[in-house]
Amino acid sequence: SPPCAHSHTHTPTHTSTHLFLPKPNIIPVPMPQLVRSLSVRSGLPVYTFRRILLLTACILGVFQYGMVLTNGASVSDFDTYYGLTDAQGKTLYAFLNFGACALSFLPGLCYDRWGCIPTMILGTIIFDAGVLLQMVWTPMFPAWLSTMQGLTFCYMAFGFASTFFNVIGSFAPLLAFPAKDTGKVSACVQVCMSLGITIQSMAYYWIKGLGGDAVMNYLIYALVFTNTTGILMCVVFWSARALLNPSQPGTEDVA
Repeated sequence: SPPCAHSHTHTPTHTSTHLFLPKPNIIPVPMPQLVRSLSVRSGLPVYTFRRILLLTACILGVFQYGMVLTNGASVSDFDTYYGLTDAQGKTLYAFLNFGACALSFLPGLCYDRWGCIPTMILGTIIFDAGVLLQMVWTPMFPAWLSTMQGLTFCYMAFGFASTFFNVIGSFAPLLAFPAKDTGKVSACVQVCMSLGITIQSMAYYWIKGLGGDAVMNYLIYALVFTNTTGILMCVVFWSARALLNPSQPGTEDVA
């Protein structure tokens, strides 16, 4: 009969509509959401652990700057090591301060241009260049350049590179922490900067007390400490990029 024919022709059409329905899109949860949940599961505000890691890395950064201010503890040993007069030693200290003070605005300009991670990579490379040259320098090598001229560059590079750790280590926590905590965080960084002078001076005297080539051992220590700190800061800055660059899409801080 006609009603049955109509019923049989309608049923396949209805079934095929369901068979070809598009599957719902499955949107994966971004990695930042998975990492941020660690603080939430611990009952702490969002990003707490990454803020603590960032502050720790920046404290090591301002500790590194303490090496610039330990010249009073090491100047006589370095003058003897390189065969310098007292006046030459004071000249080198002047160039060290020139790099650490007069050029300290450049890391800020680099940060505005490239951000935290490229700026810290640049500062670490400059430090390595100065210290590695200082480690191979002797009163007789190279013959075409005097020891004083070469050490002038090394000392200036040492001081200039250290400003990268000081500048970025001082204001990166201010970007990462909420406005209500900036006073406490800034005070913590400044106290650690003062402690860095004491810590680095004690490190030099400890290395000197071990015996052997104290100057060379201290330069090796400075190289290892600075590179370890620079790498740690870069890794932490990448992990905390949502805090340091909140205006970038996909990195909003929901705290």
